[in-house]
Amino acid sequence: MRWLAFLAAVGLTTSISVAQAQDRPPDACVHAPTIVTVADFLLTEPVTKPNFWRDRAGDDAAYLKIRYGGMTYAEGSELLASLEKRSHPPQRILELKLAYAKSADRAAMLAEISPQPSIGSVVPLLGESAWRALAVEDGGDWLLGELKRWKAANPERFDQSPIHRQLPVAIIDLDDETKTKLANRAEEAGLAMLAYNLYATKQDLSDLVGFIDRNPASGNGTPAELRESSIRFALTLADLLPALDMTKQPPEIQAVDAKRGYKTMMQPFWPLVRQFPPATMLLTVLNQTGERRIGTELAAEMLTEIDAERLDPVNRPDAVFAAMVARLDKVLGPETRMKQLASFRSVAAGEQNETAAAVVDRAIARLALAPFVLGTTDEAPARPASLTKEFPWDQWGSVAKTVHDGAASGEGDRLVAAELLIGADRAAEALALLQADADWQPAQRRAHALLHDLDRRCGGLLRHPAPFSETLYRFGPR
Repeated sequence: MRWLAFLAAVGLTTSISVAQAQDRPPDACVHAPTIVTVADFLLTEPVTKPNFWRDRAGDDAAYLKIRYGGMTYAEGSELLASLEKRSHPPQRILELKLAYAKSADRAAMLAEISPQPSIGSVVPLLGESAWRALAVEDGGDWLLGELKRWKAANPERFDQSPIHRQLPVAIIDLDDETKTKLANRAEEAGLAMLAYNLYATKQDLSDLVGFIDRNPASGNGTPAELRESSIRFALTLADLLPALDMTKQPPEIQAVDAKRGYKTMMQPFWPLVRQFPPATMLLTVLNQTGERRIGTELAAEMLTEIDAERLDPVNRPDAVFAAMVARLDKVLGPETRMKQLASFRSVAAGEQNETAAAVVDRAIARLALAPFVLGTTDEAPARPASLTKEFPWDQWGSVAKTVHDGAASGEGDRLVAAELLIGADRAAEALALLQADADWQPAQRRAHALLHDLDRRCGGLLRHPAPFSETLYRFGPR
């Protein structure tokens, strides 16, 4: 079977966009009322929709409104149905609806979906959250059956589907027994690529070796070279596991892992991004500069500081930004760092139209001005040297004085005032300014980022179990 070449074509990348879910119900969190209010703001459509506008925040908002608002199943279903009827529904509304539905309702919904003619299956339209629900809540019967049918009907499009890798990533947090059962059934159904990736996400990789024994790869190279390549590909998934113990793996796995020269450079990023998602920008800088110390020193040092609780990415993210920039300046120099961060867009929630440099600038400014805004000091600080020359520090300082004095912010200053209030941990006041701002789209983007920030401080419900992945919608009994 020629599945190794297919791995090389579609299996090497994972999609990019903290706190562990708590035992208490989400609506018990102190920030729950603010989260629901932010969600309501994001679910309010503009009277006049901008050209080319797409609702990139409504799905996250609806999900958290259901979870933190303590909505009943009927109430949540009604909310999602109303959103789907909009002229501009949230982009992932189908995925959210399917993930939220009970099994019988989900089956009825699936029966009504028509695949695009060129695809031949509805599976690619559903999204990771729905795939997870189908595999976990519904036992995987429909999903595996549809994948088997799709493979027989349209093998080329089937082989190109990202589900082979993304489904295992979507359930990467589940126990080995669950993954083993699903992998065994996938293999029995002839879904070799899916089975292979499921085995690769287990804490015990012994079954992965057995799979490779049963399904030797073919292609260019000796059998030994192809076998080693198969294990290397699998380890790119295993790297995403929160706590894989390599010392407990089969000797053959350990031997291949020991040959991966880039591992020391890359390994700190996975847990770092899991705890501080904005650290994804470091990988872009590493890719553009080739500076290995960004991984071996910078990322490793930051991870150590976070693990030792000297940095708090959940409650004090701006301080983590500042620490990241200081270390990046040490490795690259301030001028190179500024040019690098200005050369690409951030991928974080609410920041679709901003460079990484702009995101970092705002964090540094918020951190510097927070004591003045809070009134713990009566003097505004000097401009931080780590800010780029383009950053409007004078405006921010002026607005900070307005907030410090308790005065009302002017029309053009509300977004800045909201940023300062967020940095001072006064989210409810910041939201009030965002709601009143006439510049609707930037206000919505900032509110979307605030929604993610507050969720991380509560249940971390938007957090995907694997780093470098977009938000995942999960529900308990309903």
